Amino acid sequence: MTAEPIYLEKVDSYLVDEFHKGLFELTCGLWADVLHGDWYCHLGFFKSLQSHYDQVVELRGKPSQLQSFLEYLNFSRRPGSQGALAKEFVQSWMPIWRQRIFFLNAVYLTLKNRVDEDQSLGLALSVIKQVLHQHVLTVFSFLETDYQTGMFASLCNRLEPVVETGEKVAVAVNNMSASLQRYGFALDEVNDWQKQRLLFKTYALQPRFNEAFKDWGTQRAHNGFHHEIERLLALYYLEGLTHKRGHSLDGLTGLPDRKSFDSEIQRWMIRFKTDQEPFVCGMVDLDEFKKVNDTYGHQTGDFVLKAAAEFLRVTFGLPDFVGRYGGEEFVILFANLKLCQADEKIADAISRLGALTFEYQEHPLPFTFSCGLAECLPSENVESLIDRADKNMYEAKRRGKNQGFSGVNVSDRSSRVQSTANQ
Repeated sequence: MTAEPIYLEKVDSYLVDEFHKGLFELTCGLWADVLHGDWYCHLGFFKSLQSHYDQVVELRGKPSQLQSFLEYLNFSRRPGSQGALAKEFVQSWMPIWRQRIFFLNAVYLTLKNRVDEDQSLGLALSVIKQVLHQHVLTVFSFLETDYQTGMFASLCNRLEPVVETGEKVAVAVNNMSASLQRYGFALDEVNDWQKQRLLFKTYALQPRFNEAFKDWGTQRAHNGFHHEIERLLALYYLEGLTHKRGHSLDGLTGLPDRKSFDSEIQRWMIRFKTDQEPFVCGMVDLDEFKKVNDTYGHQTGDFVLKAAAEFLRVTFGLPDFVGRYGGEEFVILFANLKLCQADEKIADAISRLGALTFEYQEHPLPFTFSCGLAECLPSENVESLIDRADKNMYEAKRRGKNQGFSGVNVSDRSSRVQSTANQ
């Protein structure tokens, strides 16, 4: 078994996390040129990000070693030119520095999200933030060497004390505004980022640029500067994203909806085929739900659906998955459990539900559910797993409802649970 499919699953898992999805979007857009060398594709990028992130965490209590590690990172597989002409030096090192900035920013924001849980990460955060700051300054210094216009030296001086990315953007936008005004643009044309973006992105304004700048070198320098501001804005955008799964939710119950479940079970299936981590699929159907709707009305039915969803959410929390499959059907994925163990959990949940009292408009409104369980097998796909769980759910209803059915008989289940407890 190779490690590659495991990383494929992790990449897929990352992409339902808002922050990692944002990283993916940036490497498809403004930061696309960082995908080379070790980051030969998105799989390579996430694989590299994970392994180097682990190294950063390991060095979190050793600031000198961490700083040295960060300053010598090279994902590009290109040696930077030494002692060459200035432009050759810049062109050889810029890819290395760009990748470092992107990596450092990603790791910094990831650690920042975790520092409340682990205070020992605070020192690493401080080191990474300072190294990231120096790298950004270096890139702007390289632009000065590359374009030789004199427009970046003053910017670097102004950026020197500005550590936060959002504040860097503000300084850069103001610097761009001042520079454009020197070339004949009015203040109200260039005094915020949206106006500057309009200038640089609208082809109809190209003649205006040619007239203002006169020579291609100056226009190219301003285009390059604009692109760097966009890059910084993209990094700033990542700061507003969370490290939570971006499940789309069902409007009534607040549970992940069918679309989310379809994506989630694919991830679980890939993980099972790579890590052999067992899981069980449970199809849940509320008993006599149509009778509730017909007797008491749809508002009462909605109350039952929301109450059932809340019960399942509380009863089967992480690492399990609970979602609304459709209508009065719900679905549960039991993490790292064998069939007999999931059977026990469902039996316990049904017992606890029977002891609860639900009221709607001051009237008692008890409800029950039936559940069919199926453990994922090495040879099957998603469709066959769901089909087996669904058939077992109908068998549970046939046997009298208000119960689970997995095909494991009671005596066999009890003996297996006892055997597990004795291990």
